[in-house]
Amino acid sequence: MSILSAHQPHFLPWASYFLKILRSDVFIILDDVQFRKNYFQNRCEILGIGCKEKKWLTLPIKKNISSKSMIKEIPFSEKFQVNDILLKLESSYRGSPFFGEVYADLKSLLHSLDKNLCDFNINTILWCMDILNIQTEVVISSSIRMPFEHNPTQKLINLCLHHNATSYLSGPGGRNYMDLSLFQENKINVLWHDQKDIDLSYNQSFSPFIPNLSILDMFFYVGYDRSAELLKGK
Repeated sequence: MSILSAHQPHFLPWASYFLKILRSDVFIILDDVQFRKNYFQNRCEILGIGCKEKKWLTLPIKKNISSKSMIKEIPFSEKFQVNDILLKLESSYRGSPFFGEVYADLKSLLHSLDKNLCDFNINTILWCMDILNIQTEVVISSSIRMPFEHNPTQKLINLCLHHNATSYLSGPGGRNYMDLSLFQENKINVLWHDQKDIDLSYNQSFSPFIPNLSILDMFFYVGYDRSAELLKGK
């Protein structure tokens, strides 16, 4: 059985995003779908100062973006500065056990990236996968050059057929828009990956545990090796 999954390139997403990749043989980064404003494509959640609540960490994009723009077409705001992101992370995680190592790596990585939202996100996702030792094949959707497909379910089926995948691994949101009968017609099994059913808690050095933060939170609190162990244990 070959399993394919797909997702928009989010900004330093939560741990379960990477567990979904780990559970797949092929992971498609959907860069040629519509950009969603005020969503996870240009922001993630991190701990607030004092570790009592979470807050948004946002990548500023240009204003007046067309509602029909694809993710790969979104430019950063001229005001975007990598140091602004680093300062916010430092204020939230300075006292975490692995701050020095993770922050130094992030600083080197982020300063090396191009100022385009999609490329920025893809490169940080690949960096996280390397740290987590995830060997799943990654394919950028726009690189396949398939004919444009209005039906989102058919687009996913076309990707599965192109990669000879017998199963599609979907997040719970897929139930809201996917036509499951089309998967049946094409003899593709649908599997479900729901982070609500997965315990990825770890020691944040305080309680209660705050779930679904950026994968960086896990890196800062338990380090790279333990983060990889936690995901592979699931």
